[in-house]
Amino acid sequence: MTDIQFVYFDLGKILLAFDHAIGFRGIAKELDVPVAKVQALLDEQGLRNRYESGQVTTDEFLDTIAKHFFPEQAMSPERRRRLFEVSGEIFWPIESMIGIIDRVRAKGIGVGILSNTCEIHWQAIQRGGFEVLKNPADVEVLSFRCGAMKPAVQIYEFAERACAAAPENILFIDDKEENIVAARARGWNAEHTFGGPEAIGVLERYRVV
Repeated sequence: MTDIQFVYFDLGKILLAFDHAIGFRGIAKELDVPVAKVQALLDEQGLRNRYESGQVTTDEFLDTIAKHFFPEQAMSPERRRRLFEVSGEIFWPIESMIGIIDRVRAKGIGVGILSNTCEIHWQAIQRGGFEVLKNPADVEVLSFRCGAMKPAVQIYEFAERACAAAPENILFIDDKEENIVAARARGWNAEHTFGGPEAIGVLERYRVV
């Protein structure tokens, strides 16, 4: 038996592998600009975090990129479509995590996703048809939808309301230590790990698979 009633999975590096550099390169190629300048705009100038936290819309995100490099040019619908696609195609499977959601559910335990992500990436994941997500989670807590990013307390409060489980009955696994620290501060069971055998070992230890 286990006291865990609900398991929250992070997306990136837990259920799916990803590399933001792929998106940077795709944008740079589409716009014919240096990759370093794309990364500087998205990361160093904070555009990606503002987008993932819901402070800017997808249209505003794409317009900001285009106008930053070509302030005098209007962005065509075709370029907007291509930027949308190349910005999102950054994920690939973690094969050993396939079926993990079903294994948790088989124990009678609820399953959710708690992720810092954006609309472009979320839609790319939906288009990707990844086997690990073939059966949707019971709850999806995505930063761009709830207006807060881990490790901000608001996203954990949102997640608690969404799953309707007491903090001590929640298990959360994530690849970033600061997100785990914030979850534990609320009384959650939370473990810093990476998707694959390490994460499966954590789930086994908590007897949720």
